[in-house]
Amino acid sequence: MKKKKIIIPVIIAIILIPIVIISLKNFLQGKEDIIVDTAKYGHIDFSNTKNVSVSNYEKTNISPKIKETHKFKDYEISNMKIYTKENICYIEFNIKNISYSGGEPQMIDISFYDKKGNDFAGTYEFIDTDLTPGKSKKIVIKEITDFSNAYDYSMMTTF
Repeated sequence: MKKKKIIIPVIIAIILIPIVIISLKNFLQGKEDIIVDTAKYGHIDFSNTKNVSVSNYEKTNISPKIKETHKFKDYEISNMKIYTKENICYIEFNIKNISYSGGEPQMIDISFYDKKGNDFAGTYEFIDTDLTPGKSKKIVIKEITDFSNAYDYSMMTTF
């Protein structure tokens, strides 16, 4: 009976000591991790707060240039939203064919820029396969690259 009384406090101590050490170490360093990084996804940099609002480890782009309607060649892009959720960057927008022809596959490149016009985080390519004249549709892109801090964007067709 006396052994059981000793074993229970020893088990509790074994469990609590590592928790206390880790908590004390984080407290003394005065840091909190601000980059969510997993091998399965990419990483979302929460230390970069340019052009975003941050809440509950999610970033939402607030740049007025991202929200503006952009026209390029035979297309119009509107209602763009860029945000992060669960370590994924989402890019949503409406695309409309404003030409009198089309409906053929198009490779479309989206390039993102910072406020100075420098390339930011590269280019995303997608293929639009069936956008007939006058029609529009919503595009939702899931990407591991964090585009959420972009200030502006441009688009072009590559074939």
